[in-house]
Amino acid sequence: MADFHIAYWTAGENAAGFLGRQLQLQGLSWNPYELGAAVDCDVFILLSPVWCNNHFISCDNTWKKYFELNHPDVRFISSGFAELTHKNYIDLLNLPPDFSVFFTNAQRAGEEWEAANTGGLDMSQKLLNFFEGHGHDSIRQIFSPIYRILRIISDEIGQGTPYEELYSELITPNHLPQKWRIFQNRFSNYYPFFACLPFYPDFQQIKLLADSIDPYFESKCQDETLWKELTIEYKIREIHTLLSNAERYV
Repeated sequence: MADFHIAYWTAGENAAGFLGRQLQLQGLSWNPYELGAAVDCDVFILLSPVWCNNHFISCDNTWKKYFELNHPDVRFISSGFAELTHKNYIDLLNLPPDFSVFFTNAQRAGEEWEAANTGGLDMSQKLLNFFEGHGHDSIRQIFSPIYRILRIISDEIGQGTPYEELYSELITPNHLPQKWRIFQNRFSNYYPFFACLPFYPDFQQIKLLADSIDPYFESKCQDETLWKELTIEYKIREIHTLLSNAERYV
């Protein structure tokens, strides 16, 4: 029997407990995975769909993309109660007779295939709408001008341009405080859905950074002291980097 190092993630332990006992009967064991932790396994099982933000969510393709880009040799497996036939899916009501054979035959994340559709809200589409949706959805559409304006302000301050002048020429005509409020509202609308993603800690960090610089925008960006004290330029760069990292999984 092959010696597999198995990890799993689930939003609830009931189904996981059942599957864990079945694995034990065949001499296999697994360990729970903590979102954002280092991946140390050769088989990863996602219990799906996931109950998150009062929705059943199928985030299998997004998890598969995460493993494809970061851990391509891992065999990524979905498991649930949907009646599906898929090389990388375990039907909890129709278990494989030999888990070792099943894992051996499963495809690795780096290979070209689509994860099983377990019937919940499609997280891959939700993530796409978050980054690239039109009008009231796209975070990129509203964040890009904020980022660009703040970078210009930082460069101009570095060259000795008075902050009052930048306020009149860049902040006021571009409605920067209003744009930031739209960004925060859009991010808040989507944020609870991301708690089922392996890179959720990146979104948690974005929230912390964004909330920490809110006072600058609440002051309508008039307070140069807050610009300096809250290290606006540094934190907006960090938000940009974290958003770019997450966008890789769309």
